[in-house]
Amino acid sequence: MHFDGFLIHVVSSDQISAFSLIPIEAFDKPHHGAVWLTTSNQFDCVNNGGLVANNTATTNSSQVSCLCSFDNCTLLYGGREPYCKGVDFWTQERGFISVKPETRRLSFDVEFREVYAITLLPYYRQFVSVPPSYPQTITSKAECIETLLLLFNMSNLEATEICCDLGVSHVRARNVTILNIIPDFGRNSVSATLQWLPPVSQQGLKTFRLLALAENLHPARPQNDITQVSFTPVERLLNNLQNQSVAHCDNLTYLYRTTAHGLLPGHTFRLIIYSLYDDVGAEEFSCDDGSCHTYFQIKVPKVNPCDVGYCDENASCITEDPSGAMTLNASCTCNLGFSGNGVNPTADELGNGCREISLCEHPPHSCSKSALCVDKPAPESGSWCRCLPGFHGDGSLDAKSRY
Repeated sequence: MHFDGFLIHVVSSDQISAFSLIPIEAFDKPHHGAVWLTTSNQFDCVNNGGLVANNTATTNSSQVSCLCSFDNCTLLYGGREPYCKGVDFWTQERGFISVKPETRRLSFDVEFREVYAITLLPYYRQFVSVPPSYPQTITSKAECIETLLLLFNMSNLEATEICCDLGVSHVRARNVTILNIIPDFGRNSVSATLQWLPPVSQQGLKTFRLLALAENLHPARPQNDITQVSFTPVERLLNNLQNQSVAHCDNLTYLYRTTAHGLLPGHTFRLIIYSLYDDVGAEEFSCDDGSCHTYFQIKVPKVNPCDVGYCDENASCITEDPSGAMTLNASCTCNLGFSGNGVNPTADELGNGCREISLCEHPPHSCSKSALCVDKPAPESGSWCRCLPGFHGDGSLDAKSRY
């Protein structure tokens, strides 16, 4: 369907009636006294105020876009006075701006963590399509500290000090690190211990909640495996601040820690840390729209159970998938001369390892009372008899041990 362009209105949510922000690097800076129109007659553009004309992104190369002034625009009015309020009402009275129909992306200068009201309306000549409910709201989720660190060569301390001086709130967990990754053979998964620092804005902060989403679930694993990721209760620990410089508005007395269980080896997970504030803090910081969330990606390594001590040192280890990407299960078989299930008890609570088989431990054995039963060292099997001091012979019951 053909249309002339879009009317757009972007303002802070507490200034709905204000004129729209102007996009950054917008072509032929749009203004509130003109509107983009499409025509197949390029002379219409020149004859209507001599404003700029540009080819549009259309299959018809003869089509051009004209930035027409409301004061002199026969294209817009068709040579007649309008009976209803059209695009001129939205631009001149409501503060909207007009952009060409092929526009698909616009950038605006916005404030940190500010909520903006956005309305986007397609139009053709004076006819404007208005949805039942408008505007939509969106929050500028850019954090001051992270933005300064990304754009400028400054320390974390410097960035925090600047944002504090500007009075910009900071409500996301930061400095998320992985302390360790441990295979959990009993659950056929991996556990990871995470640690992070609290946000700068801590007034009303109660605790944190975590969620894990698998980004590349293996097709051989059922979809509901991702729901098995769980977290231990979040711990608050004293932070060792020795020799650390802290911004004047920052409180790093505590750090936080938890352990994620049920991560699948060889998969990437997106961890989300939610900063949970009380009702006053949640409303002040607009936490409902995701502003208080920290996203952290963890790539769980592939683990070969045979390389990390799943089986006893006196057992052979075989796994169907040596990479460990599919499973952490392995088959353990005790070596000759040993007995048990071969699983290292430190790796799996059901494991009982491999114990050397003893024929002497459980009588009856073939040695006389004057001899000591000695097991042959594995991998040999069997036992032999050694005469006690003062006796000689082979020590067996069917031969005599003499004094």
